[in-house]
Amino acid sequence: MSDTIGWPMAEYDGIADFYARNVEDFFKAFSDPFYSEVAFVDEKNFVDHSAAHITLGREFIVLEDGKTVETHTTVFN
Repeated sequence: MSDTIGWPMAEYDGIADFYARNVEDFFKAFSDPFYSEVAFVDEKNFVDHSAAHITLGREFIVLEDGKTVETHTTVFN
């Protein structure tokens, strides 16, 4: 596929998407005891945390139900 569209392939073999109301909630999830005691322990079986990357972004909807979204309620600071 990389040759077809001319974009380089990612140098990793997995990705996870997390959706949160705000960045504070996102980081709070990782301080939850369940995450540190159960999920993080299991992740060590299949995630190389030393090579992991994180990116943060905002969802900006431009199409909805096949139509262009003309107005947005989100205010970007």
